[in-house]
Amino acid sequence: MMRLFNFLIFVQSTKMTIAKYLIAVAALHLIIFATQINMVIAQPDWDYEITSVNHTLLVPASAQITIDTVPISNGDYIGVFYDSLGTLVCAGYKQWQGVSMTIAAWGSSSGSLNGFASGEIFKWKIWQSSTGLEFESEAVFNTIAFPNHMYYTNNGMSGLMSLAGVSSIGATEISILSSLYFCEDADTLHNISVLVNNNLTDDIHKVQLVAGISAIAYADTFIFYDTISAGNSQMYTIALAANFAFISAEELLLDAELLLSNQTISRSINDTIYNNAKPALTFLYLDTVFCQDAIGYTLLMAEPSGGYFSGANVLDDRFFLVDTGLFNISYHYTDLSTGCSNSADQHIRVFETPIVNLPIEVTACEGDTVCLEVQEGYESYTWSDGLNGINENCVLNTATYLVWVTSQQGCVASDTSEVEFLPAPNPVVIGDSVACFGETIELSVLGDFDFYQWTGQVQ
Repeated sequence: MMRLFNFLIFVQSTKMTIAKYLIAVAALHLIIFATQINMVIAQPDWDYEITSVNHTLLVPASAQITIDTVPISNGDYIGVFYDSLGTLVCAGYKQWQGVSMTIAAWGSSSGSLNGFASGEIFKWKIWQSSTGLEFESEAVFNTIAFPNHMYYTNNGMSGLMSLAGVSSIGATEISILSSLYFCEDADTLHNISVLVNNNLTDDIHKVQLVAGISAIAYADTFIFYDTISAGNSQMYTIALAANFAFISAEELLLDAELLLSNQTISRSINDTIYNNAKPALTFLYLDTVFCQDAIGYTLLMAEPSGGYFSGANVLDDRFFLVDTGLFNISYHYTDLSTGCSNSADQHIRVFETPIVNLPIEVTACEGDTVCLEVQEGYESYTWSDGLNGINENCVLNTATYLVWVTSQQGCVASDTSEVEFLPAPNPVVIGDSVACFGETIELSVLGDFDFYQWTGQVQ
């Protein structure tokens, strides 16, 4: 029988090397008494699930990463989080070592809430290794080199310029909740929401929001004198013109009020508003009037390329002319550098093509007349033998006859008919022509014919 051992090891120094004690037993129970143990948590308690899709987040060495404006230390952690039914859940993290790195933000699998949803905004936290505390953080993205900015996209890429963690104890917090990336027209107002959290022990009596076309040239200042009680929050929404490119928000106390020495008098946030124009779209080389064609189509082209067409009788970049009527064709395009989309419409009219049906072949006898006829009511009729203006042509000669018919809308159709006039038979009757009364004579016809009919009377 294998015995179980309990080992009691007294550690008097943290410098003691324990690796040399290796004992193989069925079960090993170690009770370690340490005269002094200084425990520091090695990493945050953040778990994430690796799924089948992700978004790459570049954190360059030049990024300004701070906690309360103080640069973080090597060994701190940066994590990205998604919203799972109101709870922030980690989707990826890395330890900061002061050099460029990437973080994979894992996306949600189909039908699951185990990662980012398409279009969801990244949420950030910084974990401080020296204290074991985590700080919710605001990110500023590189909007020139990377297309996806703050929004998750499968196989997307974003780059950080800065990440600012803010302590929520003994300070105030301001968060801009609205996206600052817009694609509206110049005359459209942007609604931007700002959330103010008062974590101070005193009430806040003044909130100042400043917006303008730049960080220097302020255009409007919005000052709210609503009191925000200690420990409470307040939402403010302002409407800005599309040419505004900067917003600043700051919480202030009235001048007569004093704060405790360990409290922040005010906290502000500044951010850039990105006003991206919708892409201008143009249809190319497209006629707007066509004639019906059962198997025909016209190619659709537009600039910039890379979008897609939609509408009745549209397949990929082809519009089929099988039906008559007025059709609306739309072109849809998204500029991947800005995320802005636009669409353009073009109307196409398809008119009915004339219906022209001539007999393929007509056979008649010499001396007869053959009349070729097509549907009446069209704008013009042209026959190959020179007859014009009428829908019926009566002919006497063997030939191939063509007719071109034009509708009032200019649509043309044609057809042909092979007309052949055959020579009439030339029978020769032979036999006696004189006989006595009561006698019988025999008459016959030279040649081979299909039909015979005799007529006559005795004179």
